Order: sequence, then C-alpha cells, then structure tokens
Amino acid sequence: MTNTLDNEHAPDDTEPADGAPSTGRHFNPRLAIIYTVGAFVIVLAFAVVMGFVNASDTKPTKSTAPDVGKMQLRADDSSFTATTLPPSGLLTMDGEVTDLNRVVGGRPTMLNMFSAACVACRTEMPALERLHQAAGDEFQVVGVNLGDSESITRSFVKQTGVSYSIVRDPKLLLVSGLNITAQPMTLWVDAKGTIIGHRYGELSDAEMRVAVRDYLGIQVPKA
Repeated sequence: MTNTLDNEHAPDDTEPADGAPSTGRHFNPRLAIIYTVGAFVIVLAFAVVMGFVNASDTKPTKSTAPDVGKMQLRADDSSFTATTLPPSGLLTMDGEVTDLNRVVGGRPTMLNMFSAACVACRTEMPALERLHQAAGDEFQVVGVNLGDSESITRSFVKQTGVSYSIVRDPKLLLVSGLNITAQPMTLWVDAKGTIIGHRYGELSDAEMRVAVRDYLGIQVPKA
C-alpha cells in the first residue's frame, strides 16, 4: 500500500531557498544542453554564410587588359606596358645588325616572338603563314627568334615552312627591353612604330584576323 501521507509531506526540490518566490519550473540539464548546442550551430552557420559573402567581395575583378575578340588574356599580360620599340640590336638571317624600328619600316606590322623549343610557337606557325599569305601589301608578319643559334633558327624555319621575314635576338635583348614573360608573344605595331596591342600564347587563324582588324584597322579575308 502506498503511503500517500508521506508523499504529501515529501520535500519539494523546486522550493526556492532563502524564501525566494517559487517559479514552479524545474531545472532541466538536458534542455540546457540542447539550447546551448542549438545556439552554437546558429552561430557557426552565420559565420559560414558571412565567410562566403566576404569571399565573394574579395574576388579579383575582371582584368581591364584589352581583349582581342573573344580571346582571354593571361593575367600576366597586365605587366606588359611598353608602347615603343626598344633600340635593341637584332640580326637578320644573313647576320646583318638591325633593330625592330628598321624591321617595321613604316608599315603596320605583326611581330611574333618565338623559339625552337616552344611547342605553342611551332603549332601556331601555320596560321601565321596563312595570315602572311593573305596580308598582301597592307601589313607584314615578322618572326623574331629569341635566343636560338642561327643554325637552329634556320632548321626550325625550314621545318615549319614559313616564308615571312625572320630576325634573330640571340642575346635575348628584347626579353628585358620589352619585359617579355612568356612565349609565343605577339605585338601589333602601327606604321609609326607604336605598340598598340600585345598577346601571350598561341593564336588561331580567326584570332589573328580579329586582332589585325581591331589593332591595325585592316580587314583580312579568310584564308
């Protein structure tokens, strides 16, 4: 038999000490843990969201370097700021000393800098040759070999079958003179000898025609 009298007089755990008024609520440690964990999760989620927001705010803005048609320029293109051709000594394929101003010679010119060890240089050579054949007298294509010996340059030109003019920079004077950071490197120069466009990397036929149109103002027919 249950002793109800004892239960009625059992001490109440919720009775506040020191005569404080009773709230009628029991302290539940499980609920306290749940609330604490929930608050931590909310704070963590807020921190993650703010992290994404901050990351999107610090993303680099799109490069303001000039585009050529749909070509996307490499990030390091912005380091190229030259507007004039340096008076660096070059050599013709016959060994005569020359420079880029004499090579341009008052004609709109597309200067393509290459070396025999550059795979991308080799693969774009056929497109450069087709552009040269389509250029007529409106502008010229000139190849500038960087660092190779005369024999290596001649062998490379023979292998690629190009017929446009080639000059050599065996001492790499143009690399420092123009701050060239990669190859192939292509410059578009107007008749006054001013550099008005530049591009690192291999170019397709279409990209070359678009560049000549945009930089030199010359419409080249499809090859």
